[in-house]
Amino acid sequence: MKPLFTLGRVVATPGALAALEASGESLLTYLQRHLAGDWGDVDAEDAQENELSLISTCRRHEIDPQLYLTQLLVNLPSWPARDLDAWLPDQWKLRQAARLATLQDTAITGS
Repeated sequence: MKPLFTLGRVVATPGALAALEASGESLLTYLQRHLAGDWGDVDAEDAQENELSLISTCRRHEIDPQLYLTQLLVNLPSWPARDLDAWLPDQWKLRQAARLATLQDTAITGS
């Protein structure tokens, strides 16, 4: 599944968490479906609104949704739950900028 958008803060109600536990499914499975635009049983209008909202979020944060979501899906399974805020779009953007600056410094200094 190809991700369509950036993932913000992940929250769930106690009832949703209980249903997830009872299902025996992985949270990652549901997040991957959501990120890929699998909205479940919704009509075409709701599906379109979901997609427009995701595009707006990417534009607002000025980030490449494909790069962000690829990194998120690769790293999320092994990422500590206590550090999930690091994957909020604004925090991810800051880490990317720092990583780019480090790469540029390394290229200039050769070390």
